[in-house]
Amino acid sequence: FIDDFVVNQDHPTYSSVGITSFDQLGRMGAVHIATALYESIRTGEAINVVLDEIGWPADKRIVDYGATVINWWWEEDVSALSAVTKLVYSEGIPAFIFIDEFGNFVFRDRHHRYILDDSVNRTAQFTECELDI
Repeated sequence: FIDDFVVNQDHPTYSSVGITSFDQLGRMGAVHIATALYESIRTGEAINVVLDEIGWPADKRIVDYGATVINWWWEEDVSALSAVTKLVYSEGIPAFIFIDEFGNFVFRDRHHRYILDDSVNRTAQFTECELDI
């Protein structure tokens, strides 16, 4: 999304445009939320609560269940991006979030490398060979 642009016409033979922009995660940083108090909620469930709060479409989410259970969780007057970032930190390495090429919000929990086909299926095999140089 374009945030701002400045047209520079100072040079007599050419012009330039400076553009600042941000993606959907950047937009989440501008929206503040407050949630109810939840008991024994998984990180993926909590991320869905945050996405519900900001009106993110349910069909534009790919959210893992989450391997971490939070005993008590709530947010009060924080940005949606800050809330989600704290949940990813709570989940631990190698959890992450991103927006995919189709505009889906994607959350992968810390066990995604044990479950997803891309991680568990062999895609290449290296073997030893001799080279004649």
